[in-house]
Order: sequence, then structure tokens, then C-alpha cells
Amino acid sequence: MRDQKKAGVALSYVATVLSIVLSIAFVPFLISSLGDAEYGLYRIVQSFASQLSIMIFGIGSLTAVTVAKYNAKPGLEKEKENFLAMAIGIAAMLSLLILAIGGVMFFSIESIFKESMTVEQIKLAKKLYILLVASIGISVFRDVFSGIIRGYEHFIFSKSSVVAGLILQVLLMVVLLKLGFKSLAIVTIYLTINIARTLAEVFYCLGILKVKVKFHHFDKALFLSSFSFSLAVFLQAVVTQVNQNLDSVILGAMTTPEVVTLYSVALTIFTTFNGLSDTIASVFAPKGAKLIAYEASAQELTDHVLKPGRFQLMVVSALLFGFLIAGKDFLYLWVGSSKVEAYGIALLLMASTALSLISATSNGILDALLKRLGRSLIISGTALLNLIISIILVKKIGYMGAAIGTAAAVLIGQVVLTNIYYNRVFGFKIAYFYREVFRGILPSSFIAVAVALPSYFLFPNLSLKSFLIKGFSFAVPYLLLLYFWGMNEFEKNTIKSMLTKLGVLKRKLKK
Repeated sequence: MRDQKKAGVALSYVATVLSIVLSIAFVPFLISSLGDAEYGLYRIVQSFASQLSIMIFGIGSLTAVTVAKYNAKPGLEKEKENFLAMAIGIAAMLSLLILAIGGVMFFSIESIFKESMTVEQIKLAKKLYILLVASIGISVFRDVFSGIIRGYEHFIFSKSSVVAGLILQVLLMVVLLKLGFKSLAIVTIYLTINIARTLAEVFYCLGILKVKVKFHHFDKALFLSSFSFSLAVFLQAVVTQVNQNLDSVILGAMTTPEVVTLYSVALTIFTTFNGLSDTIASVFAPKGAKLIAYEASAQELTDHVLKPGRFQLMVVSALLFGFLIAGKDFLYLWVGSSKVEAYGIALLLMASTALSLISATSNGILDALLKRLGRSLIISGTALLNLIISIILVKKIGYMGAAIGTAAAVLIGQVVLTNIYYNRVFGFKIAYFYREVFRGILPSSFIAVAVALPSYFLFPNLSLKSFLIKGFSFAVPYLLLLYFWGMNEFEKNTIKSMLTKLGVLKRKLKK
């Protein structure tokens, strides 16, 4: 399992880096293939349909931590079989419910977007919406099987399927867009790959892991505790949708598809950056569940969050400060001079979520304790703030108003108040955590920025040359400082081991 975890973390970062690289290479091609108007329309509908994903209710996370706890203690096979039967049944019902609610929401599309879209655009939006809703419904059902695989800590298959899906998705899109197909082809690919991944994960659970699913009885106590957890995830998903997707809906209703296209460029960077919270956190969630099962102390739980937190900080600092120095050049090369305005939006959103990524592993502990509801209530309270600020400021200052609303909600809810909640629930040592997680890494980041800052002002003209100079002026000192000062011996050895495991896995896949 130790090898699975190391390889899983390595593959998680491969998936993250691959996602970034594919976005860099593919999004400009997608915008040019669809045009600003249709790309903006596609993002509007995608954001509108994504509101339904709040109904996933965290069934995958619940399954992962529960299976891990059952596996940690022998003699609970019957209870595990019963839980899995209940979880799969609930997932199936949620999928059907999503399709039903999606059908109701379908009839509101015209009334919501009639002021900002033409008749033909609304017709296309409806077609896109149907396919996206179907894909979300399938994702809910697949989530429970993904959770089973994570609960068994088979991270190599779990993360490899993500990498394969990303590559296949982009390849198919490039081919179809080159042949003249448009946004309908894109969402059809989403749906097709989603179905394929679902079938693969079901087969892996039943055929490879030999998971047994059998309903023995209705466990009322388990159902009630699971319901509390699911309600918490539901509320958190509402907040996530408000903070990440509602911006596009608000801008789509109050501005134009072209403005949404500009904002979506920044949102693509933000969501990729924000996705780093799952890169390590999902791999360490089963370990957190086992620590809870063995009644670990507050110090042990804090140290459990600290180790992956330092690795998260290394990556977060590299991307955030690297974007600060060379972000404008990156946007210029990526999507052209007309989209460089997205720099300020992306930087604001990235900075607001950075601290929450570092302590993201704590959420796995909350899941194991079934105590996520408190955190969800906290950040739900800030979601209304986001909505109010965004609507008011979009009217006054345009798209930057949406970014300010989202940043304020994330900082207050997911950073300040959430850390206090961690402390109340499992004794999270806040001061100790941040002192130790910043040790060596943050000073390395600040010194690297100071070294690179002159290049930011000496090369104001945006170009490939400017991007390379700024990028290297930050990256080289940052990596050197990190290795010789920022990292401890454990971290150096862990990275070496991860790279070795990834190399072995690569050779096995070639064979």
C-alpha cells in the first residue's frame, strides 16, 4: 500500500501537470475553433449544468473513508457488504434525481438567457445542456465505485484512469474540431468517456478487487450518520458552485458571451490551481480514516496533515509566484493579447485559495469523523456574501466584481473560519501547523520572487523571450533554494522515491 500511495501521489501530479499542459495547448485551439461567441456559450451552459453536480452528496468520499475504516479492522466483511449495497442504491437514486431535476431546469434556459442570447444560441444551449446533464448523472453513479477503489488504496489504477481519460478526451476533441465539428461534439466526448470510465471502474471493483455487495439489512444508525455527512458535502458543493461556476452564470446573464470567454480564461487557471487540493488530499484520506479508527492524538492528526501540506505548499508557491512574475507573458502566448486582462482575475483567485490548499488533507479527517457538516455550514454562510458582492460589483465594475466576491468568500470561509473549526473538532494545532509548513519553503519563495522581480520590470514587452527570461529567473533560484534550504531530508527522499516508482510504472506500462 505504501508503493500504491507514493505512485498515486506521483500520478496525481502527473494528472495535474498534464491538465495544465493540455489547457495551455488546447484552450486557445478550442477558442479559435469555436469562436468567442460559441466558446462563451459553451462555458455558460457548462456552468449552468454544473449546478446539478452539488447533488453528488459526496458519496464517493463517504465510500472511501468508510471502506478504509472497515478494512482497518478485521471481521467486518458483512457490514462492508451491507454498506456498499446501500451506497450503490443511494447513488443510483441520486443519478435518477439529477436527471429529473435537470429536466425541470431545461425549461428555464430560454427565460434566463433570452436577453443575452439569440434564438439560435438558445437552441444550441438546450442541446448542450441535455448531454451535460446526462454526463453529470453518470458521474454520480461512478463516484461510489471510485470511492471503493480509493478505500482499498489502489491509487495506481484510480489515477491512471484519470490520466488516460484526459489524453483520450483531448485527442478526440482535436480530431473532431479539425473535421469541422463544434461544441456539440465536445460534450458528446465528455459523455462517452464518462460512460467508459464508469464501466472500467465497475469492472475493476467487481472483477479485480472482488468486492462483494450484498444488502443484509437497513442500518438506520449508519444511514443517519451518512445522511449528516452527505448533507455537509451537499452544502459544501453548493458553495463550490457559487464560488467557481456561478460567476459565469452571473456574467452570462448580465454581460455577453464574449465577456464570459475572457473570464473563463482566468477561471480555467483558477480551477486547475484549486484542483491541487485533491492531488494529495484524496490519496491521504484513507490513511486519515485509519488514524481515526485507531484513535490517534491531536498531534498525530496535525502531523498527518503537515507532511502532505508541505508538498502542497511547494507546488502552490511555484505556480502562484511563477504566475505573478510571468503570468502576463503566459496569457499572451497562450490565448493572445486580447485575453491578457485575465491576469488580474486569475492572480486574485489563485492567491485567495492558496492557504486552503495547504491544509486540504484535514478534510479527510473530517470525513472519517463524519464532522464535515460544521465546515459546510461555515462556508455556506460566506456563499451569500459572494453572491451579493458579485452582483453588486459586476454592475459597477464589470467582471472583476465577480472575482472580488469569490476571493472574499474563499478567504473568510475556507481559510480563517475553517481552520478554527479544524481546531475545535480534532485539536488541529493551527500555529504549529503553519509555522512548520512554512519553514524553509516560504522564505525560499520570497527570495526567488525578489531575484526574479527585476526581470518583470526590465522586460515589459510581452513575448516568448520575455516569458522564458522571467520564468527561468524565478524557477532556477526557487528550485535551488528549495532543495538546499527549504526541504528536509524526508521530503528529498520521498520525492526521489516517487520519481523512482513513477519510472518503474512507466517501464511496466511500456511492456
